[in-house]
Amino acid sequence: MTREVLARYSRIPLDAPAPAEVGMLRKGVRLLETLMPDLARSALGHTHVAAVIAPLGHWADMRSTSLIQVGGGIFLGKPALRNPWVAAECLLHESVHQKLYDFRHGHTLLARDFAAEDLGPQPSVVVPWRSPGSGRENAWDTFRALSAVHVYVHSRCWEARRRNGRRNWRRNSAAWVTRNHGW
Repeated sequence: MTREVLARYSRIPLDAPAPAEVGMLRKGVRLLETLMPDLARSALGHTHVAAVIAPLGHWADMRSTSLIQVGGGIFLGKPALRNPWVAAECLLHESVHQKLYDFRHGHTLLARDFAAEDLGPQPSVVVPWRSPGSGRENAWDTFRALSAVHVYVHSRCWEARRRNGRRNWRRNSAAWVTRNHGW
């Protein structure tokens, strides 16, 4: 992914990853592969590049994001790269988005260049966890709602497995983690 591609599709400021951030991302991948190997293989295969978001302005608190226009590329903020569990969660979240984006690009469920505004007024799904704001940011079109459900189902599975994994690790934590991951 080049800066020119990113400049064309987004205004996300980028930063070079610190060695510790690269290490945290690797630990996040190992957590996913250890706790949910099938899901990790299925989702991570759709992410090819991870870019680090520069902590500027409103981007400073951003954990992660992705764009359908930048296939295979995800963006991780500094807050996502401070803890391997958060890194794993954000990596999974954005990789599942990428998986659905790949499906959308390669399947006729929705045309690749589909835009809700092309159809005129359409029903929308109002999500309660987002503030309506001035532009009805909580009223989502069909694809965005489908995308959210797709990610949240996977996220819930990860959360349940993560909790169980952490509980099991507490029993043998020092020996198991040191032996298997060197942390």
